[in-house]
Amino acid sequence: MLVGIPTILLVKFCSKALAKWILPILAYTLGIPVRSTSYIPALNGAGKKSDIKQSGYVQKLFFFSRQTSFDVDTGIRLLQYAGLAWSTVDLVPSLFSHLGM
Repeated sequence: MLVGIPTILLVKFCSKALAKWILPILAYTLGIPVRSTSYIPALNGAGKKSDIKQSGYVQKLFFFSRQTSFDVDTGIRLLQYAGLAWSTVDLVPSLFSHLGM
């Protein structure tokens, strides 16, 4: 427990920080307008109507909805919990075998 739980919490924290940094950059690069309701206050969309109305080629190609912007918080949660699952299933057991536990 002294090795497993801190490792899982560390991976959860790191995957959340990485997702908060990567997803807005990736969405901006692909031309997908995003907003954030809780994780990234700078993307809350208040008073930024010109940023919300822009739509990129990838959005027109793959997303056939009439949404003006997508909530990046869902993607952050997805990557955060995928990292949590990976650390629980793969990282911690391999760490245990490496430490001889």
